[in-house]
Amino acid sequence: MEVQAGNLAAARGHFDRSLKAREALAAVDPTSTQAQRAISVSLMKLGDVEMQAGNLAAARGHFDRSLKGAEALAAADPNSAQAQRDLSVPLEKLGDVEVQAGNLAAARGHFDRSLKIAEALAAADPTSAQAVFDVVLLHLRFMEITLREQNPASLRTHLQTAKTLLAEMDRRGQVAGFAQREQLRTLLQNLQAELDGPLKPQR
Repeated sequence: MEVQAGNLAAARGHFDRSLKAREALAAVDPTSTQAQRAISVSLMKLGDVEMQAGNLAAARGHFDRSLKGAEALAAADPNSAQAQRDLSVPLEKLGDVEVQAGNLAAARGHFDRSLKIAEALAAADPTSAQAVFDVVLLHLRFMEITLREQNPASLRTHLQTAKTLLAEMDRRGQVAGFAQREQLRTLLQNLQAELDGPLKPQR
């Protein structure tokens, strides 16, 4: 609520207290997967606050800590789809940080790794709307990079892949997240229009 209201200092304080409480619980039972996952979630929330505040170094630090925790959990249970998805999220967040910082090569590296995880999860369970939509959203991240790079060929590839995946979700009758998907369709249409016209430099 504080984040939505723009009260970032209050949100930061709330999430920081939550993180400390969860770290205390994890110290009592360091083998608890739930406790470790809760820490990772708190770190991502703190990272989101810092991103919104424009504190990219602080955001990067929180997301990196979250990634390390997620990597440990995924290594401990490599067959867990949830652990793999939890690993892909901080990678995506780190990619977002690097895009904002103008480090497009670093962003691409994070997005590449996240996309490989998301594609593996979608291939393992193609009936999962969430798994397939995660792949679509990652292609959207690549579209942002290609727009900044002025690379229309790569933009077209990612755009077409995203549209194909959305069409496949429609064919399967996957209605979960329908409203968000419709918003994304509009965004893809706008990107298509920009692709068909002259690309403008991205700031």
